[in-house]
Amino acid sequence: MIRAPFDRKIQSYQRLLLPKTPAEFKRSLEKSSGRRIELTMTHNHRSMLRSIPLQSGRILVRAHNMFLYAPPTMVSLVGRYIANPLDRIASHAVDFFISGELDRIDAVKKTTRQQVPKRTRGRHFNLREIFQSLNEDEFEGQIQAGITWSKGKRLAKRSTTILFGSFTPGNDEDPGLIRIHPALDQEFVPKEFVEFVVFHEMIHVVIPVRLRDGRRVVHPPEFRERERKFRHYEFATKWENHNLHRFIG
Repeated sequence: MIRAPFDRKIQSYQRLLLPKTPAEFKRSLEKSSGRRIELTMTHNHRSMLRSIPLQSGRILVRAHNMFLYAPPTMVSLVGRYIANPLDRIASHAVDFFISGELDRIDAVKKTTRQQVPKRTRGRHFNLREIFQSLNEDEFEGQIQAGITWSKGKRLAKRSTTILFGSFTPGNDEDPGLIRIHPALDQEFVPKEFVEFVVFHEMIHVVIPVRLRDGRRVVHPPEFRERERKFRHYEFATKWENHNLHRFIG
């Protein structure tokens, strides 16, 4: 007789911890926003939450799957934000939630990253030497990050671009990791272009991704300004425009 209410309370807590289904999340958003919603869940890390009013009166919402794990209070605030993006309380709450979830995702990535062997010496370029030289010349030796040639993802047949480099942020115990696409380790690629790609990723260390209204701003104006100051900027950008087809053709 005593145990049944306790069991129901435990089950209630467990339901709060379990991820919602997209249908449940949609119903909660419609209730808190007072609007009809067309919902799409994504894994997009650049835009975690986006809402577009439609002529039909509905709102098109694209939300990262992280929101399926949001507590009820947070879901209500998401609904408020969708109904009124100028609601500062809801907007700040959404940004705070996204920031916390990104930290959790990065912690998972860190565990995987520590298991990745770093390979800096290629057939034509040594990434460690390039990194150290740029660090001294451009950043006064202040950049703390690892660097490696990546595995190099195979491109789709109709791909029109290639990701030459990426930076995964770290924390107090892990300085983060720069990955450079091995397609750059070829004889026809000038060293100045490889340096430019590494320099670009090093800027991400000092000018990290920011959140603005639920969206990730990867390259804010100050990032582009710093990038244009690179000594080989004009050469590298022109070379890329004229030779991109050699990587994706």
